[in-house]
Amino acid sequence: MERRPVKRAIAVHEAGHAVVGVVLGAKVDSVTIIPTWHACGSCFVDTSTLSSEHARMVNLAGDTALHLFEPHLYPILQSYLRGEAHMKTGRLRNKLNTELASIGVAELTDAEADAAIPDTQSAVKGVNKPDQRTAIFTAVTHAVDVLERHRLALSILTDELMLVGTVTGQRVVEIVRGAWRKQAA
Repeated sequence: MERRPVKRAIAVHEAGHAVVGVVLGAKVDSVTIIPTWHACGSCFVDTSTLSSEHARMVNLAGDTALHLFEPHLYPILQSYLRGEAHMKTGRLRNKLNTELASIGVAELTDAEADAAIPDTQSAVKGVNKPDQRTAIFTAVTHAVDVLERHRLALSILTDELMLVGTVTGQRVVEIVRGAWRKQAA
């Protein structure tokens, strides 16, 4: 499989977590698209100071950004992740299910995960408790709002990740603040 579209999908996904994290006031340590033994990329965001709704927004922001701004890349990434998961004997899992599991929500089926976000109705089909479904729907809706308002920052961070592979948390803050000033001017 061609690596460039996969790399871009991972960059958009990780940039989504980072941008939403910074906007909501979380500390971002770094964001990377350099693969490790267990992940294709990572965004290290400390959500411990955020409300549960804001932490949920950060967790769901990766796939939300990908669906919002690069929807054609989502199937490529999912196919890549599934192939990697088989090749690495299951060490990689579906990103959406991983994110949902991190907030205590039951896994979605493959079909539901493929439908995913921002079609929030599809994203919450596999969740059984109405309050969890509402919480996910609300978090995704708010994440979409944040990402749309900070689209320039997401684009700049994605491009920088494509060039250098890893960006520090301080640089993410600079990008978000700088892009916001450009948009406001």
